[in-house]
Amino acid sequence: MPNWSLRGRSSCGFSSLDYPTNTTDTDPVISLVRLIRHPDHYNETIGILRLDMDERMLKEIVSRANTVKNSLTYLQSSDGLVLIASDDALLEQYLPAEGTAPPLFQPANSNNTQFIKGKRLEFHHLQIPQTDLTMVTVIPHQEIVSRSTRLQQELLISLLAVGLLAIGLAHFISLHMTRRITHLSQKMKAMEAGILEPIVKPSGDDEVGELIQSYNYMSHKLALLKDIEVKAIKSELMALQSQINPHFLYNTLDQINWMAQFGMNDQITTIVQSLAGYYKLTLSNGQDIITIGHELKLVTYYVEIQNIRFEQRIELNLQVDEAFQQGLIPKLTLQPIIENAILHGILRNENREGGITVTCERQADRIVLSVIDDGVGMDDIHLEALRSGNKIINPTGSGYGIRNVQERIKLYYGEAFGLHFFSSPGQALTAWFCN
Repeated sequence: MPNWSLRGRSSCGFSSLDYPTNTTDTDPVISLVRLIRHPDHYNETIGILRLDMDERMLKEIVSRANTVKNSLTYLQSSDGLVLIASDDALLEQYLPAEGTAPPLFQPANSNNTQFIKGKRLEFHHLQIPQTDLTMVTVIPHQEIVSRSTRLQQELLISLLAVGLLAIGLAHFISLHMTRRITHLSQKMKAMEAGILEPIVKPSGDDEVGELIQSYNYMSHKLALLKDIEVKAIKSELMALQSQINPHFLYNTLDQINWMAQFGMNDQITTIVQSLAGYYKLTLSNGQDIITIGHELKLVTYYVEIQNIRFEQRIELNLQVDEAFQQGLIPKLTLQPIIENAILHGILRNENREGGITVTCERQADRIVLSVIDDGVGMDDIHLEALRSGNKIINPTGSGYGIRNVQERIKLYYGEAFGLHFFSSPGQALTAWFCN
């Protein structure tokens, strides 16, 4: 290694092999030297300050700067001399030519790229303050590309793992919801056969839990009333059976089950909320007389559920002033009429869509509620059957519900009150309820 002269310099670095000391220590050192000037005559040198550093320790420190495979870090003086390198073999490999020193760079150029011996090398430089030394890190471009590719692969694997975890979690949540809904659906089928058993599993605090609580409440009430034979209580039991409407609930739960299997979570939330609201109003703390406003809200929930089933084909238009909404009405009076309008009017149109309008007005000392649909209408035979309460319309469907409404109205208000129907084929069906 060539000797370094201090002439013209205030500081420099060199190896102990260039300037041996009288010490008996044989461990190689790297020395930093600084001239000491006369305080009054600055051109006069009065001494030299020398700092020796253990070469192995310094080499270990320099090696820590290598964070990429096959990278090299070395200390270089201002005249191009390399004091120490993290890997001597790589230093020889990255030299421009045999016997020459690595490139000498100006401090202004902190980074650049060079092609040496057919390899593209990235040079990163850092000037060490108050010395003429520069720390240079050499990184093969191919190693940067390889590490970047490896990072991309690791990121892709991480994203894939997160995606699989999300799918698994969604599947678990879907199964959890479907299991509870299926269990509730089976209990409802048993209720149709007269078997009233509560659900003993925890119901939870979500919409499905509210349905389970409503079912348990209804099954409990039905169990209490099952063996009572008093005529008035039997009439109330028929009203409760009409309110429960197992076929409607079973079809809705079956629809929710189907939607859950296909991951239609947003629509599931909507239909469950509407169903929970519907049955919460249906229960009404066991009261059979509710306000017209609550009845209209119950009808709104019912049409929302039916719109999900029939692809938003039904338009409900409520034209009832606020003053009438505080009036009282037997619970579930309008819902069977709305159901009849949908199933036997609107859905029989060629385009299977239409609207239902509910109005309310005062006639003398009575309040008259009207339900008007723009369905296919009804001929005289079916219209007379509907007026008389016969089950010619649908033995298990809305025909039974309308007859039950008619009987309850007469039970509460007398024979002078009830439902009145007006229609003809191809024209709207109008149902009046006189209160």
